[in-house]
Amino acid sequence: MSASENGNGTAGAAGARPGSLRIEVVLNEEQFAALEGWRYANRVADRSEAARELVRLGLLAEIARVYRLVAGAAEFGEAAEDGFETQA
Repeated sequence: MSASENGNGTAGAAGARPGSLRIEVVLNEEQFAALEGWRYANRVADRSEAARELVRLGLLAEIARVYRLVAGAAEFGEAAEDGFETQA
């Protein structure tokens, strides 16, 4: 059964590589202008490619943020175990 047949709305795009999923995103004017500005500044010819790259960068930034939180919590725990106090 294909994605379009099961009703989840995530059918692969025509001509896309196998395993690709298609989503629809609605942007307001400000978001669209920001996407277009980033696309032109980074010389990305295709709007979809620009959106994919921005999603990838955003996900990497979020992963890094969570990693820093976890690493910071681990460091705080180690310092407390060693009898050191940390100042905020």
